[in-house]
Amino acid sequence: MRENSAGEFRPEGRLGTAALWLRSFFFGEKCAGCGRFETGGDSLFCPACEKRLRAEYSQKCPLCGRQVCACLCTAPGMDEAGGSALIKSGFYDPLDSASPLGRAVIRLKDSRDRLLAGFLMRRPAQTLTALLSERGLAAGDCVAVWVPRSRARIRITGTDQAKLLARALAGRTGIARAPALVRSGKRSGAQKALSAHGRESNVSGMFRVSRPESVRGRTAVLVDDLVTTGATLNECCRLLREAGASDVICVCALRTALR
Repeated sequence: MRENSAGEFRPEGRLGTAALWLRSFFFGEKCAGCGRFETGGDSLFCPACEKRLRAEYSQKCPLCGRQVCACLCTAPGMDEAGGSALIKSGFYDPLDSASPLGRAVIRLKDSRDRLLAGFLMRRPAQTLTALLSERGLAAGDCVAVWVPRSRARIRITGTDQAKLLARALAGRTGIARAPALVRSGKRSGAQKALSAHGRESNVSGMFRVSRPESVRGRTAVLVDDLVTTGATLNECCRLLREAGASDVICVCALRTALR
């Protein structure tokens, strides 16, 4: 084991450690950050990416001044939509193609990597646990839901990355999961090239709450992989509050860096 890893970039528990070692032994475990170097089964990242990750984790929010993993600042319009906090693992710069966190999230989109999902939710789970304690809430008062991926994308990639992240978060916090949100069947274009206003129009009517009883009277912990303008989460927050959720706390792997 590399000394500089200090366990921070390895899966937790004996089963996670064994799974990573077996993957490395049979398939060769490539760094989740750069994808170039073998990690030897003792870490998800190579030493160079581990160093960059520590720098990314040390970033501070320009709005509240807190370290990114402790920041609760919401996206524009999220408060009005019913979301009271946005917990994130790090900031994402679309211009930084070498960001280990950014590349790790991209990798998760195209793979069913539960170990990576667990890593990406490690720090958000700690922040969420502290926030719930501060608000006097127990795990039983909450339910974890996620922004569902389209069936077309799941057929292509074989995975729903937000569902993977929600499963990892629930496992770390003891919060039950529920597939409360589903796609409505509305045809929509890709979000990537749209303006903030265009994204809002694009996601309007895209989702619906299929199981309102699962969120009624509870704090919904809404999980997604990447937040850019917040349009998707805002739409889902609104739907969950209309379905009876007492509050919505949003959790994501990455949020686009604030300028």
